[in-house]
Amino acid sequence: MTKTACQYAIIRFAPFVETDEFANVGIVLLAPRAGFFGHRLEARRYARITRFFEGLDGRTYKAAVSTVSADLQRLSHVLTERGFGPGVERAGAAFAQDVFHEIVRPREGIVRYSDPRVVMADDPATTLNHLFSRYVERDFATPEYHETAMERALRALLQGAHLAARFESWRIGDDGYHVTFPLVEHRGETPVRAIKALNLAQDEPSKIRDHALLWRGRINMLRERRTLPDRVLFAVSEPGSERAQKDAYDEALADFQRDGVQAVSARDSKRVLLFAST
Repeated sequence: MTKTACQYAIIRFAPFVETDEFANVGIVLLAPRAGFFGHRLEARRYARITRFFEGLDGRTYKAAVSTVSADLQRLSHVLTERGFGPGVERAGAAFAQDVFHEIVRPREGIVRYSDPRVVMADDPATTLNHLFSRYVERDFATPEYHETAMERALRALLQGAHLAARFESWRIGDDGYHVTFPLVEHRGETPVRAIKALNLAQDEPSKIRDHALLWRGRINMLRERRTLPDRVLFAVSEPGSERAQKDAYDEALADFQRDGVQAVSARDSKRVLLFAST
């Protein structure tokens, strides 16, 4: 299959001019020779965006996305009326190119566009979805990916408090069952204290419960085999504010407490350092 050149830009939401921070919220893509123009916007699962911009009213985001979506749909209709589509002629492709550059040109506002990029694609519509998954839904960012980033932050926190030298990655357990914790203090061959980052900042309550249940099972297995350190701390990331998410999160923390494991917000530096130092 012959590949076609696609131009695309990432749609960015930047509500606070003072900080210049932004979140990726969509993709707009043009394949001039294939006669394809399309876009995708995150209109439903936006909790992570409102969490990132603390204090932001979700209605502000929804209104901005609705406006952008309406504008892009209007421009799509304009292109169609000018003959842009499968089998497009050169003049129609050139007009579409001008429209695309006008869409993505730099301007002030809470919705902006990245510099245009080019990708070769077998199918522009499929490529649009792939780009959306990568840049907006971040399909590469698994719970394990997030936890690795959280663990780096925890280690930096311990270094700042001159505690990092006491902790290292350590395999806890025996030949029959073991789990590697990223931050373990040990005396000789005996682990006495362990810290583990746990990503519970997930959109679906079932995923929050599943991930917590996985680590509860590991903790209880280590305890049954008498290899669990006396003190274990989970530094957890928190989900959004939707009731179902909060219920799952609170349930997970209560279960950890019943299992004799401390669980605190990864953002609570004082409690993490207190655990690590006493």
